[in-house]
Amino acid sequence: VPVVTRGAGTGLSGGALPLEEGVLLVMARFKEILDINPVGRRARAAGRA
Repeated sequence: VPVVTRGAGTGLSGGALPLEEGVLLVMARFKEILDINPVGRRARAAGRA
């Protein structure tokens, strides 16, 4: 499943739109990055309470 990330949404171009079969991951409410694994291409983040 293709994943498209979206930050705060301040851009005006509409670039954060997923394909028809994709998923939009909105990251505006993420609080902090807990760890990043570049080899496994994974990251863990914490949201706001």
